[in-house]
Amino acid sequence: MSVITNRAGSFRSLIDASGPTNVNLFRSLSIEFTVFIPSNAAFTSLANAVGSSIYDLASSSTVASQSVYAHVVPGRLTADQLQDGMQLSTIAGITLTVRVNPATGAIRLTAPGTPQGAAIITRDIVRGAAVGHMVDGVLLISPLFPKPPPPAQVG
Repeated sequence: MSVITNRAGSFRSLIDASGPTNVNLFRSLSIEFTVFIPSNAAFTSLANAVGSSIYDLASSSTVASQSVYAHVVPGRLTADQLQDGMQLSTIAGITLTVRVNPATGAIRLTAPGTPQGAAIITRDIVRGAAVGHMVDGVLLISPLFPKPPPPAQVG
């Protein structure tokens, strides 16, 4: 993953969540792939929503691996290739749906666990056979991130 992410500190949480095994796997890939890279703010928001910390989320190898894999799509797709309604299958087996605002050209991805989606905020970060797009949210896999319980009633 650091093939793409070593350019910016705003991707540090994804590198941490990936762990050394996944980073080395992505470094060794010679196939083309696209990664939707959640910003650090996106990971912080997720941690807050589930009542955890980024470090706790990253320490769970299942959660870390599956959440990283949910953001990786085979093939090298630049932003101009992403079309409204396009469905992308991630290497985690999750289907992402591309939504393009015709008026602004803004691109948003939705996934079954993240109906509100994640917007692409930085496009076309190209490194070798890979292209990345920074997104403002983490595309959730519902079984891995159950909703936190509601706050306790103070009475």
